[in-house]
Amino acid sequence: LVGTVALRLFLAMSLMSLDLMAVLNAAGLILSAVVLQCIVTGLIAVTLVRYAATRGSQGSQVARDGAVAAGGFMGFGLGAMPVGLSVMQRITLQHGAAPRAFLVVTLAASLVQDLINAGAVQATLSWAAAR
Repeated sequence: LVGTVALRLFLAMSLMSLDLMAVLNAAGLILSAVVLQCIVTGLIAVTLVRYAATRGSQGSQVARDGAVAAGGFMGFGLGAMPVGLSVMQRITLQHGAAPRAFLVVTLAASLVQDLINAGAVQATLSWAAAR
């Protein structure tokens, strides 16, 4: 309860001090970054993650592992870890369990994605600042 109240107060204070004209001036850059992130995340999830998750699986487990891993990756890539976990949980509720995909995607997201994302954001900001 205290954490939720603190988060809401922080967000309210941050949004109240936000310069909307600065956001409007950067809207094109923000929108293009969001679209690019959606496209790249979707392509990686459908090609690389789904393929890597199905390696070693057999039978009907192949489709489940691939779908759960790809959905989880897209949730992590476009949202946050809780989003990815809820996407994976929803897929497993509809199509059956995929414990290996849950384990691999959760570990990869918590260890690797945050580091890669921080580097990509820093590189993008450095590139945008140089222009």
